Order: sequence, then C-alpha cells, then structure tokens
Amino acid sequence: MRNSIIRGLFIALYLLFHFWYGGNSNPISKEEGDLLMKNIKNAQSAEDYSDIQLNFESAIQRDDGKEFYMINLETEKLDPNAKSADLSYAKLVLPMLIKRGSFPIYVGSFFSTIIGDFGKGITRVAIVRYRSLRDFLDMNADPDMVKGAPFKFASLQHTEVFATKPTISLLTIRTTFAGLLFLAYLLVQKIFTKV
Repeated sequence: MRNSIIRGLFIALYLLFHFWYGGNSNPISKEEGDLLMKNIKNAQSAEDYSDIQLNFESAIQRDDGKEFYMINLETEKLDPNAKSADLSYAKLVLPMLIKRGSFPIYVGSFFSTIIGDFGKGITRVAIVRYRSLRDFLDMNADPDMVKGAPFKFASLQHTEVFATKPTISLLTIRTTFAGLLFLAYLLVQKIFTKV
C-alpha cells in the first residue's frame, strides 16, 4: 500500500512537470493571434508596439505550436548602473518565464571571432527556451514585462534577437528529470524498506 502511494506521488510529479514543460501545443489560430496582438498593443507603448508588430505577426503566421529557442546577441553597456539594471530585469523576467514553462538554457560571454564580422561588438550571448510562441506573446502582454523593458535597455547598448526551431537538439530535459525522479523514488523506497 505504502509503495503504491509513493509510486503514485512520483508519477504525479512527473505528469505535473510534463504538463508545465509542454512544447507541443496547437498552432496559434488567426483569431487567437489577433487577440494576443491586441493584448500586446494595449500593454506596450505605441512606439514599442510599432517596433515589434510586423515581426510578431510574421511569427504568428509561421507558428507550429511547438517549443523554440530565442537567441540574444547582446552588447552590454559598461557604465556602473548597467549591471544593476541587468539584475533588476532578470528578477522581473525569470518568474514570468518559469510560469510559462520557459527558461534560459545558456548565457555566455564573448570569447573570440572565428569567421565573419557579424558578431563584432557582441559581449554576451543568451539562449532562452520558450514552451511556445503563445507563451512568448502572452509574456509580452504582461505588465511586468513592460515594467522590465527600461531595465533591459539600460543595461544593453544593442541587442539582436531572433527565434530558432531545433533541427538537432541534445537537450534532454524531460528524460533527465524522469531519471532524477526515478533515482529519488529508488532512494525513498530504500529508506522506507529499512524503517
């Protein structure tokens, strides 16, 4: 009986994680896309909305409902307040990402240019996994995102941001989480067996 309860708890934990992690929903319909864009327009300033409108609408037309990875090529400001602004932005954005099954998977500093000059001036690269375009757009209508934008641009001199779809990915988060849960289950089983 006790073993069944423990097993059930671990299965429930994995199912909760699986639902949160997602990454395989339905594409955004035209009606839903219009509503998301309306919400973003209401949340953003007219200037900010005009900067992103066409790119967001283009992304909606290509949406397949699946996860994607946002590549951020950043040139950081060097003034003393930039680091503080960067931390303030992170404190606002990270909870919004986690809430939507999204999170940074890589942040790294510039090391050296190998080929070409497209990366000239880049000081940091960040890659963020988004559960879906729907989550990304919903996040851009969140008041906290609007509140965080001034911090982002106070910390960066320039940024290039583009979305990518995985062709090959060795990022096995679901499998890793399942493996860790299974190890935890075996450990709990062993502890209770001794009791």
